[in-house]
Amino acid sequence: MGPDFDIIERDLLSNKLELFSINGELLAITEKIGDEFVVCCVAGANLKNAIKALVKLGQKYKCETIRFHAKRRGVYGIVEKMGLNPKRNGYDKNGYLIIIIKIGV
Repeated sequence: MGPDFDIIERDLLSNKLELFSINGELLAITEKIGDEFVVCCVAGANLKNAIKALVKLGQKYKCETIRFHAKRRGVYGIVEKMGLNPKRNGYDKNGYLIIIIKIGV
């Protein structure tokens, strides 16, 4: 989970963040901020299927966008090949690429 482990653990325990198991292959920690569904971190396998599930979750929460913080640079390419029209939005304080996907509801 990187350098913010203590913050993530605290926020999970206080229900600020949510933990999802996706298809039993991947865990995702997320947060809803206004009309944005934020994917804070993921761990596991089969990211392409997980992205589809995360988009559905974001739509369920009536979010306009999904924001990913991607440590692996290949995530952008995966999202792009899925036809989700990602936008690069700089880097966060940990050097992770910020990817925005408009999912509008």
